Amino acid sequence: MQNFGYLIGDVATKKCLIVDPAWSPPELMKVAADAGFTVAAMAVTHAHFDHTNAIDTLLERIDVPVYAHPEEIAYAKSGTNIVGDLGRTVRPVAGSEKILVGETEIEFLHTPGHTPGSVCLRVGDHLITGDTLFIGGCGRSDLPGGNPGLLFRTLQRIAQLPPTLEVCPGHDYGQVPRRVLSQELSMNPYLRLKDEDTFIDSLG
Repeated sequence: MQNFGYLIGDVATKKCLIVDPAWSPPELMKVAADAGFTVAAMAVTHAHFDHTNAIDTLLERIDVPVYAHPEEIAYAKSGTNIVGDLGRTVRPVAGSEKILVGETEIEFLHTPGHTPGSVCLRVGDHLITGDTLFIGGCGRSDLPGGNPGLLFRTLQRIAQLPPTLEVCPGHDYGQVPRRVLSQELSMNPYLRLKDEDTFIDSLG
């Protein structure tokens, strides 16, 4: 499904966090190990199965917390067939809350619309956007738990973030894997729309 997963590594302590662990647990562990990092935590941008299906397998090997927004934890338990299990170690992390992986600070931004508890993770000059914002596009809001009005307002807030942030999406759907926010603001039609009704109509 052209998913991107991300490892956020702290160079000083050699600890890392896996964002959206899915599809290939051995490869995720190998990438971390080959770089000399120990996996200290996991986090999900949202609870859809294609972003979470490696969690239980990984937790059989490593006992680490899995961070998710409280609304997404509830959504994952809703019984909807597109959500995955967030694991026995899941911990709530609210919007604007920050955690440390080693000495590296990671901020969780609550960005609802694709799902109720979707989050973006801001670390340094990077913004991991999950299925909220793609390169040249945005996430769906017509799946269970989606809300187009919330998605519009979320994207308007993202548009106010520092333009130098590099957008790191949850899927490889764009012309390039990543792009700085200033470029998205000028090239992404969903960020350029300023009227909510027009935005919702554009989603089809």
